[in-house]
Amino acid sequence: MVRFGDSNGQAIYIKGQYINDQRIKVPVPKYTKPDVLKVEITVNGKDWTNDGKTYGYFDPYVLRAEPSLISVDGTTKVKIIGFGFVNSQSSKALFSSSSTNALLCQG
Repeated sequence: MVRFGDSNGQAIYIKGQYINDQRIKVPVPKYTKPDVLKVEITVNGKDWTNDGKTYGYFDPYVLRAEPSLISVDGTTKVKIIGFGFVNSQSSKALFSSSSTNALLCQG
């Protein structure tokens, strides 16, 4: 079981999938506001980790994207201008429209 949030406050509990001794796969729960939550794990339902791991929910605001037209093959580099972004090695963006399949970019 994985807990997002503080045990003293409103926490979100999600069942995780054991992958190996170093990895558990868990979907990130929806959350309604920008915040940073503790992430803790238990295997017996009583004893939780306390290693300071967190997950951040942020609310970025996009002012514009350059260029305004991109290639459908996914090779165009896009610069997104705005604020509230997280400086992270694992940032992701999802581009889609009603007429195309979604394109997930990772950077």
